[in-house]
Amino acid sequence: MITAKILNSAATLNNFIEIGTLGFAPESETTLVIRLWDQQLNLRRVPPATAIITGFFNNQDLSVLPKVFTPLTDDRSILSITFTEVETLDLVGGSFKIQEDSLGNGSVILLGYVNAGLTRNILNGC
Repeated sequence: MITAKILNSAATLNNFIEIGTLGFAPESETTLVIRLWDQQLNLRRVPPATAIITGFFNNQDLSVLPKVFTPLTDDRSILSITFTEVETLDLVGGSFKIQEDSLGNGSVILLGYVNAGLTRNILNGC
């Protein structure tokens, strides 16, 4: 099973901090950076270059927002996505699912979960 560790938004190859949970404010563009992790081997997971990594995030209306991660050029185990201002308005936060399509064609799928990866910050008046 794969999972992910939440990293600081300025993460680069060999220069990152595990932050545990990413806080976001509704109606604010937010970048989520993760490092894939293989729980069985207790090592970072470097997916094949052909892999498509998708995150599935819960919205307030109980719908699911799928987002495809972009890998870091120098380290495919570090991936990022950016939520738009509109997307964060409805985003619940909390746990999310990740899916690795290893060949990019739907034939080899690995699933994982990230518990409490996102925290929705409640601001006065929101």
